[in-house]
Amino acid sequence: MKKEMSIIHKSNKMKKKNRVLYQYFFSYFLIFIIPFSIISIIWYQTSIQSIEKQIQLSTQNYLLQAQTTMSDHLKQLEFISKQLSLDSKVSINMATHPYYSIEARSELARYKISSNLIDELFVYYYDEPNKVSSAFGQLDLALLTQEKYTKYDFDLDQLKKDLKVKTPIFRSVPSVIGKNGEEIQGLLEYIIPLWGSDGIPYGAAMYTIKMSNVQKIMNPILEDKIGNVFMVGDDQQLLASANSNYLVSLANSKKTIEKIKETKQVKLDQEKFEVMVLKDDNFGLSYMALTNSDRAYTAIKQVHNVILTSVIVLFAMGIGFIIFISKLQYKPIKNLEKMLKNQVESLGESESYDDFARIQQHVSYFLKQNKQLTQDIYRQVPHAREQVLRKLLTGRLKHQEEINVLLKSVDVHLDAPNYFTILVSTKMLDREASIQNQTFLMTFLDSFEGLGGSYRAYGSELLASQSIALLVSVKLDDKQNPQDKIQQVVNDILLLIQTENVISPPVGVGSLVTDLSYINRSYIEGLAALDYQTLYPEMKKVYYYSEIKQNLAQNSQFFYPTDEELKLTQSLNQGDEEVALKTLAEMIKKGNLEHKTVASRRLFGNYLVNIILKSGVDSCKDDFMIDANELLDFSSLDELFNCLQKNIHVICEYVQNKLKNQESQLKVAIFDFIETEYASHELSLEGLAEEFGVSISYLSRFIKKESGVTFSKYVQQLRLEQIKNNLIDTDQTIKEIIQAAGYYDVPNYTRKFKEIVGVTPGQYRRLKR
Repeated sequence: MKKEMSIIHKSNKMKKKNRVLYQYFFSYFLIFIIPFSIISIIWYQTSIQSIEKQIQLSTQNYLLQAQTTMSDHLKQLEFISKQLSLDSKVSINMATHPYYSIEARSELARYKISSNLIDELFVYYYDEPNKVSSAFGQLDLALLTQEKYTKYDFDLDQLKKDLKVKTPIFRSVPSVIGKNGEEIQGLLEYIIPLWGSDGIPYGAAMYTIKMSNVQKIMNPILEDKIGNVFMVGDDQQLLASANSNYLVSLANSKKTIEKIKETKQVKLDQEKFEVMVLKDDNFGLSYMALTNSDRAYTAIKQVHNVILTSVIVLFAMGIGFIIFISKLQYKPIKNLEKMLKNQVESLGESESYDDFARIQQHVSYFLKQNKQLTQDIYRQVPHAREQVLRKLLTGRLKHQEEINVLLKSVDVHLDAPNYFTILVSTKMLDREASIQNQTFLMTFLDSFEGLGGSYRAYGSELLASQSIALLVSVKLDDKQNPQDKIQQVVNDILLLIQTENVISPPVGVGSLVTDLSYINRSYIEGLAALDYQTLYPEMKKVYYYSEIKQNLAQNSQFFYPTDEELKLTQSLNQGDEEVALKTLAEMIKKGNLEHKTVASRRLFGNYLVNIILKSGVDSCKDDFMIDANELLDFSSLDELFNCLQKNIHVICEYVQNKLKNQESQLKVAIFDFIETEYASHELSLEGLAEEFGVSISYLSRFIKKESGVTFSKYVQQLRLEQIKNNLIDTDQTIKEIIQAAGYYDVPNYTRKFKEIVGVTPGQYRRLKR
């Protein structure tokens, strides 16, 4: 009995297990089948419609090409006819003269070879009604039809009538069967009257065109088995066809041609044909393409089968994947159930599952946010790295844990426990050269290491001062002097710059710190050292703040801490309130030690007030308004320190806000400029960098970060949208629209437009209108 109960229990447990598995299966099946069915139907219909439309557009495009090509040839023949009427060398007197006729024949030969369409050129004069002139002399009309074109079925009487017409006409000479049973393709005559200077016609130019030449123009449009293309005159006469298939005889009547031209679908010999007609009003011609629907869409039927087969295969693969994923999904749920078992027993089932749902919701939300954040960080690592380094150097990051997380996220590894900064000047004779120099230097100062891995450096461009800040982490030996190691690293970096850049720029070096949260002090000192170079140029390339401080202390007769003044000024310029207050406190302390008399301390206090006032006016302009008399009315240097703290806070707060707004203002200015000048031929990344006084590399990364695409791609998108809008909203020609958007090479951009949009500009205009 117990054994039977055990078996039943196990069976129920197995059913429960299978029920959970089935639930997973049907859940995933529903999630899969609904979007799969919708997407499959849309994909199927879109594919078929796209292929049908592509065939129609292809036929229309080829028909347009054939019409354009033929029209260009006929325009050339009209031009030749005008030249003939003006050319005295081919007048009737010259053509019939026993001596000068040679010159007339030579001139006609020259006109003949100027067109690769025609087979022969004949000139007919009304005064010589039975003769024509050509490159091989004068011929009798009867001899022309019997000897020159003996293989063709010429109607001599009709030819004489045609040569006296007052408007250009086309005439088709039908093909004939040769002696050996082969088909000899016919001719196409194009007769244009020749007008004298008095406005009276005196003859005609007759161009004979081999049908094979016409077929070369129209042949690529449709295959022989699929259909045919016809060229029809304004009198509904069939002039030429792309091939000689059975459709020529079916469509070789004026009534049939009229019927075909009036409809989009016609039935000939129990077969349905799609009709496409293109008129050329300049020459009174029409081009008709007849496409056999069943034969032309054989490819579509094959695509039908391929798509259906693909859908079935994908469906089977989807079912297999659902079964696999259902089983795979069941395993972690089973483990989760085991993990929650103790909680269920101790807290109760409902309470436990409420907690689990809450935890699951929070975990799901965290993972989703973390994934999105990770994707954004990896996409913007170059720009983010520069932002993190800039914040670190300017003292806006204070907590070591926060610093470590941010540096790791932007792939910055500062493993050594000692840090200092190097400021590399990029100033040249003019601003454009400075920008180019800064761009070039950043290509190899972005991230590098040296001296066998004993140091690693990361570069950051500074917009305000034309320089690059290098954050260096260095390993120190126990027996080595820190300053010697710093000099060794600096010399190695200068050697790298000189190797790549030929000329070594001036650099300022800050002091060594052991905590990254204080690196902004080294950064301020580096700026101060670089500023010292502009104040006291000594033809040196490297300026160490520690050496400047020592030299100034030794050479000063009356105690003015010039090194600390540089540091204080730079900290105020950078908006670093912490460093500024610390530097001022050190200066007050040294002032109390060095100046023992009241007069001396007052003079020193005035010196400090002057530093703060000058920095405030330089940084804040008219916004920095204080009463200097109140500052000068102090009884001790310590009292002055308390007063100056407020002014330092005002200056630093103003500078920080200015720095925060700088990038957002730059963004608005740059994108406004691009959206205004995008159609200009002179717009370039280099010119834009010069316009806003930033380096090309910084600008390129900035635009990519803000827009998600490169500068050139962003400009292309703006131009494309403008072209699309003008195609729909204006009646300008396509050439004018494309050139107005900033492109010189119209044919090349037309091909590019089709690659991007899928249709030509002309087709896009017709479709959207």
